[in-house]
Amino acid sequence: VTSGTRGVWAWRDAGDPYGTDAVVGDAAAEDAMVSDLIAWDVDRVYGSYGDRAATEPEVIADWNQKLHAAGIESHVLMGDPAWISSREWASMESHILTRLVDYNASRADPSERFDGLHLDVEPHAASFWTDGTEADRYQYLQLLADTYAFADGVLESGSGAGLPIGADLPVWYDKL
Repeated sequence: VTSGTRGVWAWRDAGDPYGTDAVVGDAAAEDAMVSDLIAWDVDRVYGSYGDRAATEPEVIADWNQKLHAAGIESHVLMGDPAWISSREWASMESHILTRLVDYNASRADPSERFDGLHLDVEPHAASFWTDGTEADRYQYLQLLADTYAFADGVLESGSGAGLPIGADLPVWYDKL
């Protein structure tokens, strides 16, 4: 993380008036959110939008433009604990390609594009983590590292080359 940056996660929760399902696409709610982000000195949004980049690209483009005009980066947020399994990498690759790479490639105006990918792959949130041994959990972290490398390869092999990847890691992982 670069000194002086502050990010915020924006989830899709349909019941949350601050969730992306409620805010993105509602001009007044977007304006209010951007005003709050500016007041809080936020310069990066990690947004979860489901498949809206594919199904509602103009809505996402307008939101990204609004963020960029305010000096705020827009990173797409996605993840699934199952993605640590190489059997699930095709699913992860499909999400990255359709919700980031293909979307960005379809936008001529750079201000409409996402600035990066933020992976929220949390193996500790899955039952296999709870049911596993300490040795299993250590192995899951090794698989998580492989998952990040695979995701980076997906970006680097296509028109996502150069886009940064961020990730959330609990501070207690290093105790395993």
